[in-house]
Amino acid sequence: MGALPAVVAANAHRWMVEAIFESTSVRITFANGDRFRFPLARLGAPGNLQVARASIAPDGMSLEIPVARGKDKVELPWDLVRAECDPDFADQVRASEVATAASVGGKIAEVRRVAGLTQGALARRARIARATVNRIERGRLLPQLSTLRRIAKALGMSLPDLVIAGPSGRRS
Repeated sequence: MGALPAVVAANAHRWMVEAIFESTSVRITFANGDRFRFPLARLGAPGNLQVARASIAPDGMSLEIPVARGKDKVELPWDLVRAECDPDFADQVRASEVATAASVGGKIAEVRRVAGLTQGALARRARIARATVNRIERGRLLPQLSTLRRIAKALGMSLPDLVIAGPSGRRS
């Protein structure tokens, strides 16, 4: 086999090309040759999974495993496999989450100050605890989407405007 086209090579760590089920795990191979064993116990009750009917999604980004009853299926995305099984990738995910929490928190604090609100006033408007606002602003907590929406509304902004706002509360 010759060299992979550039777009394939750049994304090969994301594309699942083979899934082999073993008694307690599934061995997944990615297009770049990496192989990982993902424990079936992490997917719920393994006895309910119909592994014989499992398939890799057409885009290669997830493994789809039907559940014994009904039309339900368990989707196992590529990034969950790598985060669970690849320590280097797990470290990258954690670092990204820390950086995102710090960035979002800093923007919320900046917009809140420009709006002339205290943390307590923002907390009351958003119906969350002041300590939660404090943790978010210090980058110690990456809030759920529903919490971000409430904060944006409390600041009179749309969610996209909030998370990409500059010091004036306007998009940079």
